[in-house]
Amino acid sequence: MTALATISFEASDAEAIPAFAGRIVVFASTDAPLGVLARRVNRHLRGALDRLISSAAFAKLVLGDAVDLAWPSGLAAEAVQVVKLGRKITQAEARKAGVSIGAAMGAADLLVLAGAVARPAAIAQGIALRCYDFVDHKTAEPKKKGAVRVMVADPDAAAVAFAPLKAVADGVFFTRDLVSEPANVLTTDEFAHRLLALGDLGVTVEVLEEAELAKLGMRALL
Repeated sequence: MTALATISFEASDAEAIPAFAGRIVVFASTDAPLGVLARRVNRHLRGALDRLISSAAFAKLVLGDAVDLAWPSGLAAEAVQVVKLGRKITQAEARKAGVSIGAAMGAADLLVLAGAVARPAAIAQGIALRCYDFVDHKTAEPKKKGAVRVMVADPDAAAVAFAPLKAVADGVFFTRDLVSEPANVLTTDEFAHRLLALGDLGVTVEVLEEAELAKLGMRALL
């Protein structure tokens, strides 16, 4: 099965920001001040975040949309992605923010400065879902995706909240793989084999052979 991006939650550490060499994500709103971690980034960028947030272009963004500040001076990062979020956000808005983050991801590692932002687990789920890429039958070398580190106020709580959302994302990936497989690979026998493997997760799977299908009157399927 296509694997999810590597996502981990860790305690906020502003001192680790300047030397991080991948992509940095911060969250900003027009109706709330910047969080502690975002303020640290803003300080290194000499107020560039403040200027962006007060711009007409940022005002036109809808919640969950993002804009990049590429190769920012004062940081080792290759880009700072600024995601627009309100003070109170829904699960869907948080997931959409994660999708915006995942859409811009490449091979570089990602440092998401969530801090006290609401619903970090849903943001992480959005990142995971957007990074799906079915490459099983491509001749080119698969594009590498960076690891995702999410700095939050309470990493243990975020990890617990993410566990069921990750399970949903795993199920989505499993389903997308089934849809993406060509018919000469995903034969009826192979399809049954993959579903039977779900028994390891506690799923009850019953496979019907031709005689059983006929007995049920499923002649069109046969």
